Amino acid sequence: MFDVSFGELLVIGAVTLVVVGPEKLPKVARTAGMLFGRLQRFVTNVKSDLQREMQASELAQIQREIEAEQQQISAIMQPAQSEVAQTLEHASSALQDQPAQAPAQHATAETSVAPVAAAATATAASTAPTSSAEPLTPAGKTSAREADASTPDNQLDLFADLNEPTPTGADRR
Repeated sequence: MFDVSFGELLVIGAVTLVVVGPEKLPKVARTAGMLFGRLQRFVTNVKSDLQREMQASELAQIQREIEAEQQQISAIMQPAQSEVAQTLEHASSALQDQPAQAPAQHATAETSVAPVAAAATATAASTAPTSSAEPLTPAGKTSAREADASTPDNQLDLFADLNEPTPTGADRR
């Protein structure tokens, strides 16, 4: 802040010692230190107040910009909202007229589904594999169908050995 060198501070200290005297110098130095501290706190408070005011003005400017953009967006969205409202009105009026026609459409759908379901079950039965189509396996190995046939409902029992009782100490010998 001030351009004061160490030599100048020594001259100021010597002059102060001569003017004030050695008895009052500690009291004057303490008072000067307290005043200097208050001055520093005051300057710091002023700086923080100015910084807060600048931030508040920046925030107010940003808020004005956001409000302007919001108004632009609402101006753009208003025609789209009216179009959506009109579309919904047309759809709801169409739905109000449609329930009288719905039972006739359901009856037609049920009669057309029954032949399709019968055809699907007939196709599934005709494409089911037969026992003559057994896959060839190397000698000594069982096929997947033979392994599955030992479990109920053709499922592989991964935990078969867990169901068996564990041998006790006398059974192990």
